[in-house]
Amino acid sequence: MHEIGNKLLRPLRIRTPYDAVHCIGHASSNPVPHLRDFCERLRITQWSNDHRIALQFGSPRGRLVIIVGGANGDGVHSNNSAKHVMSLDQIVDLLGNRSRPETSWISKVAGTTAERAERAVNEVTSHSELIGELSRNIKKTGKTYYAQFPAPIDLFALVRLSRPRNLVESGVASGVSSTFLLLGIKANSGGILHSIDFPVFRKGNRGNLSWAIPQGMTSGWAVPRKLRSRWDLRQGRSEGLLRPLLEEIGTLDFYCHDSPVDIAHFEFEMKSIRKHLKPGSLVVADNTDKKVFDETALSIGAEAFYRRHSSLGAFLVP
Repeated sequence: MHEIGNKLLRPLRIRTPYDAVHCIGHASSNPVPHLRDFCERLRITQWSNDHRIALQFGSPRGRLVIIVGGANGDGVHSNNSAKHVMSLDQIVDLLGNRSRPETSWISKVAGTTAERAERAVNEVTSHSELIGELSRNIKKTGKTYYAQFPAPIDLFALVRLSRPRNLVESGVASGVSSTFLLLGIKANSGGILHSIDFPVFRKGNRGNLSWAIPQGMTSGWAVPRKLRSRWDLRQGRSEGLLRPLLEEIGTLDFYCHDSPVDIAHFEFEMKSIRKHLKPGSLVVADNTDKKVFDETALSIGAEAFYRRHSSLGAFLVP
């Protein structure tokens, strides 16, 4: 028997390294408060407390997944089909090496410990199936890479740690950043992503911008279907769409800028979002003009932190 707090669990049965192993609780209350101790005893390195508790730990033959609780947190939903769970390294291989998460940057931006930041990063492996779908969608067009946000896993972790309700993203292209923002929303069981994109389409096999959308596709074409119920995609220029959107949603909890380098455009977006930010809001921006970004952060008493070897910056509103 395994015990979490005062909850006795039936023995775990393991068939293969990738089997789902189900812990059946004898009480209806959620054992989540005791999971950390349980994790430490089993030397579990990855876990998520999103209703279904997906715990992962290494074994000589691979990774094991333990699922504690059900969709409502107090039962168990059996799953007899074994699902492959990619390691963090495997996910990075799919996305490209520059996507390797920077835990120290995440912890500074979110104002939390390195331990919590690392846990949030590792939770992304529980979404292997959808990340695999994203990769397959991109490969269907004959390419393995489109210009994308440099730190999608970091985005997922920041959403998990800040638990925003209203998220706005400027710049979509294939939808890599959108996918990882939506994965964070899914894991949080709440929130909506509003994305703005002015699509640029490929005109042939040569001379296209690296983020140009394939013919027959549209903005965010690679985003997995299962994630789209919490996604509001608006196509057009940010100058015409951003301010009306912000007035519509009111408070902005999380903002992600991923548009091409353009100082005037970047300054417009920073000025537009400022009055909609509140304490706890997170602003993340790639292709930043550091002077404009630092001034925006300082004007509300925040400090901007930059990811190593990139133009990616972020700040948390105090």
